[in-house]
Amino acid sequence: MKKAFFLILIFQWILTTLHAQEFSQHFYEQQLHKNTPTTPELIGDRSQPILPLQQRLAKTAVPEVTVFGYLPSWIRSQAYENLRFDLLTHIAVFSIEVNADGSFGNKNGWPWNDVINKAHSAGVKVILTMTLFNGSEVLTLITNTAYKQRFFENVKAEINAGHADGVNIDFESGHSTGWPAKINAFMAELTDYLHREIPGSEVSFAAPIINWNQDFDLPGLAQSCDYLFIMGYAFAGGWSSTTGPNSPFTGPGYNISSALNSDYALAIQNAADRLILGLPYYGHEWKTTTQNAGATITEFIASRFFSSAQPGSEAYGLLWDQTSQTPWYRFNDGDS
Repeated sequence: MKKAFFLILIFQWILTTLHAQEFSQHFYEQQLHKNTPTTPELIGDRSQPILPLQQRLAKTAVPEVTVFGYLPSWIRSQAYENLRFDLLTHIAVFSIEVNADGSFGNKNGWPWNDVINKAHSAGVKVILTMTLFNGSEVLTLITNTAYKQRFFENVKAEINAGHADGVNIDFESGHSTGWPAKINAFMAELTDYLHREIPGSEVSFAAPIINWNQDFDLPGLAQSCDYLFIMGYAFAGGWSSTTGPNSPFTGPGYNISSALNSDYALAIQNAADRLILGLPYYGHEWKTTTQNAGATITEFIASRFFSSAQPGSEAYGLLWDQTSQTPWYRFNDGDS
């Protein structure tokens, strides 16, 4: 069965002016919130036992597709309280930060007892995200036998500590010689190890929507683990010179369709059931020179989460951009 995905971004991505192709939005957000303590409600009562994964009730039958969402440690309490677990199949805790020697840095309060118990009670799998965004450190980790083994054992220990159902690897900025083969071999080893040590566990990799510099052998990467999570967002942002959609389905230049038809063509042909497309629940607000789509930007204001953007679309009128097949709206702030 082919997997589909809606990314439930229950927080506001704040974009920096760095170029999107070097790092994902995940990196920017982790840097922005590196000193933000984990929201206490995620952890809950440590004295309460952690529940194993439960079978979904008939009234909340398993969706026909995989619905996989990242849950960051800095989520607002109110947003967490409104989280619809019944609409998810997987929730990825973001994140445990990894060191080059396979040890862990900031674990952001893991295990999150309250999240785990609410998810498992609803039949939702809990996936533990591992992050490392330094290319040289990633290369050191994935090519050193002792460091790899330490990492594998530490991942196993943290999965067991929280009765999690798998791990998502978010390693980025790999531009070294031989990177495609090395990361694929690493993921294959990790997958074999966890499948053997924790039967039924899932291993996935957070992959870029655009294969910049051919850093990845995407068909091989898809075969090396259980599935790829394709980060299909951040096509526009604080670095943009003209307005544009955050996740254009079609249009000139880079877009979701062109990426899937080119960068992911062989992966789709050979392993479509191992691909999950991540879509954003956030957009961007700019000041511009005109009211038209694609207008020249004079100032980046902020990124807007769906909960704040949706009322604006009702107030000002939702428009449809046929070129990118995405919705948008505009308004005059009275400054000009």
